[in-house]
Amino acid sequence: MAEIVVVSEESYFSKQGGFSVIYLEGKKNQRFVKDCPKVSDLEFSLPYDFLNPLQTAFLYFWDPVKDKSALCVAPTSAGKTGIIYIFFSKFKGRKIYLAPTKSLCDEKFNEFRKIFGRDNVSLRTGDRFDFKPPQTEYVVATYESFLSAIRSKSSWFEDADAICIDEVHFLMFGGTRGITLEEIIAHLMARRKNILALSATIPREAAVEYSDWLLSKLFFSSWRPVPLERVVEPLSEIEKRIFGSKLKDELPRRIFKVALTLAKSPKVIIFVYKKSLGWKILEEFYNEGYGIANETVPFEKNTSVPIEEAVAGFHNADIPYEERTKIEEAFRDGNLKFLISTQTMAYGVNLPADEAFIVVRHWMSKVLPDTSTIIQMEGRVGRFGISQKGISRIIPLSGENLLKRELRNFFESPDTRTSLQKLIQGEDRERKITDLDAISLITLGIIVSSDIDLKDKKKAENEIKQVLSFMKTTFNYDVGKVISILEDAGCIKNGGITPLGRILASSLIPPSAYREFRRRYYGISPSDRLNAIAYIIRPILFFRDFQKGFMDLLPERLRTDIEAKISDVYEEESILELWMTGEIWWYFRNPPAQFYLRPDALQFVKFISQLKFYGYIDISLKDIMRISLSLSFGVHPDFSLVCGKGNIGFGRGNAIYHAGRQKKLSLNEVIQLIKKKEKEFSRVLYDVMLSRAEFLDPSLRSEWAKYDKTKELERIKTIERINQEVSAILSSFDDVQTEDDLFDEEMARVMVFVKLGVDPALEMSKDDLKVFIQQDGKLM
Repeated sequence: MAEIVVVSEESYFSKQGGFSVIYLEGKKNQRFVKDCPKVSDLEFSLPYDFLNPLQTAFLYFWDPVKDKSALCVAPTSAGKTGIIYIFFSKFKGRKIYLAPTKSLCDEKFNEFRKIFGRDNVSLRTGDRFDFKPPQTEYVVATYESFLSAIRSKSSWFEDADAICIDEVHFLMFGGTRGITLEEIIAHLMARRKNILALSATIPREAAVEYSDWLLSKLFFSSWRPVPLERVVEPLSEIEKRIFGSKLKDELPRRIFKVALTLAKSPKVIIFVYKKSLGWKILEEFYNEGYGIANETVPFEKNTSVPIEEAVAGFHNADIPYEERTKIEEAFRDGNLKFLISTQTMAYGVNLPADEAFIVVRHWMSKVLPDTSTIIQMEGRVGRFGISQKGISRIIPLSGENLLKRELRNFFESPDTRTSLQKLIQGEDRERKITDLDAISLITLGIIVSSDIDLKDKKKAENEIKQVLSFMKTTFNYDVGKVISILEDAGCIKNGGITPLGRILASSLIPPSAYREFRRRYYGISPSDRLNAIAYIIRPILFFRDFQKGFMDLLPERLRTDIEAKISDVYEEESILELWMTGEIWWYFRNPPAQFYLRPDALQFVKFISQLKFYGYIDISLKDIMRISLSLSFGVHPDFSLVCGKGNIGFGRGNAIYHAGRQKKLSLNEVIQLIKKKEKEFSRVLYDVMLSRAEFLDPSLRSEWAKYDKTKELERIKTIERINQEVSAILSSFDDVQTEDDLFDEEMARVMVFVKLGVDPALEMSKDDLKVFIQQDGKLM
């Protein structure tokens, strides 16, 4: 066993400094006490006055020449960010930070720019199309963006000197994202890159195993900047203790009462295992007269307060992005005391609290959320310099003994299998991707990124196995058979990778998903394709989920209505169809967050354009534009081109579409009516938007609102807002002659990039982009 550096809980730290008590465990067990050095005395700059105990241990006991790589396991807020700075400071080449979520990447990007310079840090998350590889010294990227760069042999991967992998426990608990990460690490190790892996939740026994695999020095911290007090107590026992008996209320009200009574801290998170429970708890706050931060709620909300006066809010993945951001800011910097949250906030969003209530459910011999997520949730507790201690109240609704046993087993006898191992062994919860899909895609990625010559099959198989040997997962499969599968799929021909193989590898799309996409595309007549486009393209939106959870945002009346439109057989396809045909517009003022699909739309443009220009699919650039804008903005493909205007999006685009549909007009006919500011069509726009407002809130109808002064005033304001929207639409198309003038400039440049390369894509004028699309890419 390699030497382990343990930072003991005996360590002490405050804003005025402290000391680190360090144990070296290995051949010789030794104990050291090191004063935390002043940052001003060091050879690099950090945004602190002193290094903390963990950072001090890393500074003194990690050697970039001898150790090269490191795995650091420490509680959240224990100073792992400072470890990143120290690690990066030892290398001269490009430094890359990887994280699983875009929210965590955005946070680190903004943080790094303050430290390393605004123009010295690049972001790669897919939100924008990257025409050129980053030239900056530092790059922040998601796992998927980085793997795509590896498979594309991008220079920013090849030039990287040091790579930091945050949330590395995703290897064990991350599902398909864990499989992506394991492949990344295999490529890095095969090229002898320097790796810093970080985690807050890998148990010690597993950390030793993983550090051996990574050939890295292990740093394990028992010290936390704010001590954590963990209390495991069933809900019924808490009620008996504080109320004298078990409450007879429904579960949401019981949790509300307990949290309100027990919580004495300024910042409190209530973690729930499902969204519907979170909404019900928020409704309890609202019904009791507390201001709530959420605007989009699935219950009747007649009063609102400014967000700075709100007491409670609910944070989950379906809340519209801008609304969710405001709630995060109100909790981090404002007066919001109670933040109800699903497990989304446990991973990646830096919103520390003083106290957490973690509601746990027992289900089929398991606990929800699972133990690794519970540990992540506890990581949000404790604000350094503010809280003397963090309090974690784990509240099992049942199965207390099972919960305690699983928490104990998590640390004492952890399941150290990777996500890929679980997949191969048939665990259903990992089955978003089949084992054959995973293995064939990994093999294809290795062949492409390593430039393996397949003419000598025996030699090629050995080279593939060499890279595979760096993966932690050991699996027995015939590499030659997988190569044959890739040949049958058209990815390999005459001993070499085909353009299709390179396209699928860089797009992270398994050959089986591509085959199903082609089957659906050519199985439907060209005249019907746009109306069935959600069904057709679903297979190639491979890593994107389309689930019913977004319906929890709706009141029961609307939820029942929309659920009737979702197929039991093709559930995800029908949810995507509701989005791409403009039906979601009738149910939501702002689109739920799961429909933030701009990154997917940009990748779709690139992927389908590549297939088109290499002759793998027969489709026009204009139809690619229609489909991509529909995917991005949730407007039917027949009218989605209107979203090529900068001020036309989900709301206005659908108003135009539904008005045109009502009058049975084509897009070009609608454009001419808008340009003329035709009164009859203006009235149709107005009527459509008012119908939607009244559908969302029937109490706004004139025959009902006249009996309620508050609703009557709200109706007047709604009508004023609709008139403003109609005016904005009518003034948006003055410079538009026909639908050929409507396109998304970034998407058009992606098409040019695929056909002609970087320089023409960036330099082509908007007029030339228009001609390029009109002539279907045959201009040059």
